[in-house]
Amino acid sequence: MKQKVRYFILRLPAVFLLSCILFACANIGNPNGGPYDEDPPKFVGSKPVMNQLNFEGKKIEVIFDEYISIENPSENVIITPPQKQSPFIQAVGKKATVELRDSLIKNTTYTIDFTSSITDNNEKNALDNFSFAFSTGDVLDTLQISGVLINAEDLEPVQKMIVGIHNNLSDTAFTGSSFLRTSKTDERGRFVIRNITPGDYRLFALEDKNRNYAYDKNNDEALAFYDSIIVPVCERAMVPDTVWRDSVTVDTVLMVEKTLFYPNDLMLWFFKDSVAPRQRMLRPERPQDYIFTLKFNAPMDTFPVPVPLNFEPYDSLWYITQRGEDPESFSINYWILDSMIYKIDTLSVELTYWKNNDSIPELMELQTDTLSLVNRDAAQKKKKAS
Repeated sequence: MKQKVRYFILRLPAVFLLSCILFACANIGNPNGGPYDEDPPKFVGSKPVMNQLNFEGKKIEVIFDEYISIENPSENVIITPPQKQSPFIQAVGKKATVELRDSLIKNTTYTIDFTSSITDNNEKNALDNFSFAFSTGDVLDTLQISGVLINAEDLEPVQKMIVGIHNNLSDTAFTGSSFLRTSKTDERGRFVIRNITPGDYRLFALEDKNRNYAYDKNNDEALAFYDSIIVPVCERAMVPDTVWRDSVTVDTVLMVEKTLFYPNDLMLWFFKDSVAPRQRMLRPERPQDYIFTLKFNAPMDTFPVPVPLNFEPYDSLWYITQRGEDPESFSINYWILDSMIYKIDTLSVELTYWKNNDSIPELMELQTDTLSLVNRDAAQKKKKAS
């Protein structure tokens, strides 16, 4: 009996080990799935082909090596020349499809700038600065300019702002028509305007609130402009190209020939208040016979000069001005010094003032109003007497 018990005790470790092995084999776990995907999608083809000439279609398909997504295409995909009707943009499997709804302009190079909106489906790795171009004529324009947009108040880069060019060299070209070619600043404030025709251009950045690619003075849109004419050029040059062994180790530095585009260091200073609000006169008042008050919706640098219409002052200094006490009303008090004038029940004057106090002289506009200033106190006394 003792031998049987001893034999059973000696067999216990072997039985326990065998049970553990069997349990581990039966416990099914999830596979690791391989290394983490850090690569963005790669462009493998398109219909039409990249840089196609004499293109007449409306649908473009761009094909990649894996399934993709397009992050917020209405905001992040920029088509230039700007489209009046919004295109239909979507991701279908490994394809990005763009269906244009506007009529194509003849002999024009079109650019579809996807910025960094194309990502893979799984890890959301973004394909940075990818663009697609085609031409409706025999020539594909290839010049480009680049730079950065900086907030003048805090020196921080301005993100997601429209930057565009005009071949109309007037300083106010942006007030009457849409941009010729456009781009949008990235998270570092950088922009690249591609596929430009040789020529001279003006450069602007715009807070395009209504997305019409043109400045709207009634919409309080802030802007920036480059004060010199821009002439895009390019040259072939030998430049260093670094081959990396991994993310931190340099393998080889090669000298390769590339096309360099200039200017590539443009700096635009963005002023939030560069476009002043449109100036409007509110209802004028004449509470007493010897004073009248003008109120405006925005502050004024200079006081408007009233020109008499139904009376002739004895002296040119027939009034003095005083800024109103309420800082939010933007009011101006006119104290009448000549008793012969303030005894007149209704004074008619003409007033000319700037519609805005804009930092861009070309945007300054004059407004002329004719006012009838009724002595409110005298009118009330007459009403009581009657």
